[in-house]
Amino acid sequence: MTVLLIDSPNYGSLDYLIEGLENEGIDYQRIDTCKFPIASNSSLYINKNEVMIKYNNLNLKNINSVFFQGFGSPKVSEIITNEIVQNYIKSESEEYILSLFNLMNVYWINNPNSSLLAENKPRQLRIATELEMNIPNSLLTNDPQEVRKFYDKHKMMIIKPLKINLIHEENEKKVMFTRLISDDETAFENVRYSPCFFQEYINKSLELRVFVIHDKVFSVAIYSQETEMSKIDWRRASVNLKIEEYHLREDIAEKCIQLTKKLGLEYGAIDMIIDKDENHYFLEINPTGEWAWFEIKSGVKIRKALINRLTK
Repeated sequence: MTVLLIDSPNYGSLDYLIEGLENEGIDYQRIDTCKFPIASNSSLYINKNEVMIKYNNLNLKNINSVFFQGFGSPKVSEIITNEIVQNYIKSESEEYILSLFNLMNVYWINNPNSSLLAENKPRQLRIATELEMNIPNSLLTNDPQEVRKFYDKHKMMIIKPLKINLIHEENEKKVMFTRLISDDETAFENVRYSPCFFQEYINKSLELRVFVIHDKVFSVAIYSQETEMSKIDWRRASVNLKIEEYHLREDIAEKCIQLTKKLGLEYGAIDMIIDKDENHYFLEINPTGEWAWFEIKSGVKIRKALINRLTK
């Protein structure tokens, strides 16, 4: 039994998972796609009798399962200075890596294609409503008039990224936080330059991070309303927040499992909120959402559940 781990520069839980694999004596291999092609060698052989995949000295035919939480941008040699050629190499390298993954007929957490599709937030919301989960009223638009109507209806609304929540600027990563929108005509007019994602603001009593691993559900409560800085987006003050294990209602847990399955995922980190009347609202699901930090803070046994699935 060998587990393949696909490394990602934005994913911080892999070392913690490796610690668990080593404690249980489980063989693993680790691939950092950011080192390809400049610092890694790979070959793909295809003929009528077989498909053979090599990555450095690893024969991927011997892999039983894969833990995939995204992969980083391929590294182009500094010798290549032409921007057009750089972009070509990156594009070809990304397509090559995806080709390797698509030819591996093994158990995945999560399949790369499923993860990519599952990241689409409007699709997540539509599936959640099909499962009769509560969601905030939402608007995606580049029409200032529609933003005005939405604001006038709800009075309080937030803006959040549709896709990108990390911006890389001169070797620095900057997080795009969810924030409240004020009644500002200039800001509304600026919407015409790019589509934006708005939701009604719901007064919450508690935030939840729900982890689904196949048919297992683990939940933690995030007491974001206890500090002013974390009320809108708890990530602004995550270091000092109170976080503990939370016992999710069975009907909500089952809907979380069904949502994850409908998105083609084996693992998902779901963000939910509970309002003042104890109503649960689905916000979004992240196929590569951070889990180790939550386990360390709350004691929920996510790592063990992941290892059990990877070695089933």
